[in-house]
Amino acid sequence: MKNYKSIFILLFGVLFTNILLAQDVEPPDWRTNGLPGLTFQIWEFEMDINPAPPTYQSNVYGSSSCDVYSGEFTNNLPNPDSGNPTPVSGWYFPTEDNALVLTVPNDPAERDSKIIRIQITSSKAPADTSVGTTPPATLISNTYNMSWQHSTAPWYTYVKDYLIQPNPDSETIAINFPANTIVEEVVIDTWCLPEANVIFLVYLICYFLRRK
Repeated sequence: MKNYKSIFILLFGVLFTNILLAQDVEPPDWRTNGLPGLTFQIWEFEMDINPAPPTYQSNVYGSSSCDVYSGEFTNNLPNPDSGNPTPVSGWYFPTEDNALVLTVPNDPAERDSKIIRIQITSSKAPADTSVGTTPPATLISNTYNMSWQHSTAPWYTYVKDYLIQPNPDSETIAINFPANTIVEEVVIDTWCLPEANVIFLVYLICYFLRRK
């Protein structure tokens, strides 16, 4: 009986993870390395709440949030996962005067570097993405992936990687969209790297440069 329970729990966990992270198309390799200084948060915008809390987060340094400016909550949208008939929801921005402003607390200890990965699933490409920190963040990778497309609402996923040296204890990420854009999901990973991981950081930057 215990074996059946274990199998059920394992299968439930796999199914739940696939549902929860359906648009998490490029999770960073370092998300699950078990080292200190990691955070992970995902917004699926399932409810008309502003500021929007994360649908899920793993962040021991505090609670992340997302303020929505000039957006209209909308639902019954086609699911980006073509094999999933369940409708999704999101924020519709009718004009260019809009923004998602996300605040992510991080490790307050002084670290040499911080890496931020942002994944945005939307019907149009973001017009501008800025990471407000001191020191300023440097964009090291900007990848376009067309992972899903529907005849009524085409979805695209955009992946951006930023580097900050040294790391601040939090950052504010502002994302602006063209008019008539629907945003379905945002995923943010951060990692504050101690000095021992400088070699890994050099490798990571080289990897991003090769992808460009």
